Amino acid sequence: MIDLIATYTIGCVATVRADGTPAVSPKATFLVIDEHTIAFANIRSPGTVENLRRRADVEANFIDVFARKGCRVRGRARYLSREDAEPALQSRFEEKWPDLFDIIRGFVLIDLTGAEVLTSPSYDVGASPGQLTEHWLRLYAGNLGFSVTGNARGVHDAAES
Repeated sequence: MIDLIATYTIGCVATVRADGTPAVSPKATFLVIDEHTIAFANIRSPGTVENLRRRADVEANFIDVFARKGCRVRGRARYLSREDAEPALQSRFEEKWPDLFDIIRGFVLIDLTGAEVLTSPSYDVGASPGQLTEHWLRLYAGNLGFSVTGNARGVHDAAES
């Protein structure tokens, strides 16, 4: 799961609003801090940060759209302003997201309390990660006007041939 989060850095974060209704917001700046902690940058997340200050319980969902695998993690969030964040944390975000670093307002660290793997029902009927990756890569590439050649071990853009 750590590799999935490190590779697919967009996570949908679920929090609870003041009126008790759920709120889900995509965050595209996730980093794996260690095996027990993940974090994202607060760039334009006033609602999410407000919800987490009121109630620190959080879930996030990450998906490999090609292999149709994902994970759901839950934990307790804590907010750090830029001024309060350790230089090492700031450096990691600056290294990963240099074009966004100047507009980061703070960081949300999530201390993980649980996690589960999510898989497509396609795996229940015998599909392999390679087959699914090839299928969905071709579909998305076609939707974007690209063509791909090769197989699951060597799919590449036809223009590279």
